[in-house]
Amino acid sequence: MTTYARGDILNEGKTKIVFASIGDPGLCILEGKDDITAGDGAKHDVIAGKAELATRTTANVFRLLAASGVPVAFHQQLDAVRFLAKKCAMLPYEVVVRREAHGSYLKRYPHLKKGHTFPRLLVEFFLKTKDKVWEGRPLPKDDPYIDFEAAGFPRTSTGPTCRCGRMERTSSPSMSSRDARTAVSSSRQ
Repeated sequence: MTTYARGDILNEGKTKIVFASIGDPGLCILEGKDDITAGDGAKHDVIAGKAELATRTTANVFRLLAASGVPVAFHQQLDAVRFLAKKCAMLPYEVVVRREAHGSYLKRYPHLKKGHTFPRLLVEFFLKTKDKVWEGRPLPKDDPYIDFEAAGFPRTSTGPTCRCGRMERTSSPSMSSRDARTAVSSSRQ
């Protein structure tokens, strides 16, 4: 069995650190962190064991996607908090799945009470940004909500359809960067 050693840090985010993989420049090692944040990093805490749970969940999701024929960068889980993946460019999207109303959702829908339970899981999409800038364009805040309907994506049975941020159906078509710019621009108005 090949042993993979961590090289230089390539990137670090709120939930994991990306290391170069010594011996294979086409791979990287992603190491989970026990850190947890909220409010765009305004709240921060450390929960022992969080990295293990997150890494196990991430690895299982990637295994499921790969078994379903979806191409993934995931290569293998190395230990409880690290996995090996192909080095690639990150798609600048964040997917949030909600069972209850909390945080930014309540800011967008203040008529709901904290902890409101949704009858079905809600899936929301956000543009991942840093320092309120995306592709050289200033933004009013980091990680803005992508509102598909406001951007003119109609509710259909074959495309991405959102209703108040809730995905009604999932499908294979993906959103281009230009489409994302339109959705983010529309959601800021």
